[in-house]
Amino acid sequence: MTARPTCKRPVGEDGFTLIEALVALALGALVVTLTLSAVQVAGSVLKGLQSRIAAAESLARTGAILAQDTLHALRWRDASGKLIFLGTADAAIFAQAARPTAPWRGASLVRLSVERDGAGGASLYRSEAPLDAAGPGQWQAPILLRRAPDVVGLRYLDADGRWQSDWSKAGMPRALAVALAPEGALPALVAEFPQLIEPDCALGQPDRCSLAPEVLP
Repeated sequence: MTARPTCKRPVGEDGFTLIEALVALALGALVVTLTLSAVQVAGSVLKGLQSRIAAAESLARTGAILAQDTLHALRWRDASGKLIFLGTADAAIFAQAARPTAPWRGASLVRLSVERDGAGGASLYRSEAPLDAAGPGQWQAPILLRRAPDVVGLRYLDADGRWQSDWSKAGMPRALAVALAPEGALPALVAEFPQLIEPDCALGQPDRCSLAPEVLP
């Protein structure tokens, strides 16, 4: 009976069989795939973090500008004695005291406006114009404060602590706010108006001052 010959690897000769090479290639491909997936996940996380940081910075800048505007607000009356203040969901206009950052000396008229596009987004703009006894001057080019799909509109706080989307009451609201989606009970950015004294009251012109004489300084 003849013995079957067997294939043996020569002694002292190193190497891989075909199966070993295929296993090594499969493991290498798996390692490369896992590495690329990890890099993609890390890139997505970093991009999302950068986006959130940019959104937070944008909100902070917008809030600071609103706070400065309301802090320097004035109860200004036009030639007919009517208080200059407009408050709707898409626009707010009010007078502001002289500020060193303004391109002119004297008071200003500030306008905040919300402009909506057809894609469901909205942009918040700010512009100003010089203001004197003769009325407002030419409006400056508007400056973009925020462009995002979460801008809902402007809100106004009344004396009873309720937020209104349109201001039709006498006088000025207690605060101005920008509502962001999803809109809750409180707006996202709130800027409070201080206890305002009209310029004519401070200048001792009671005929154009709406405050009672006994409360004047």
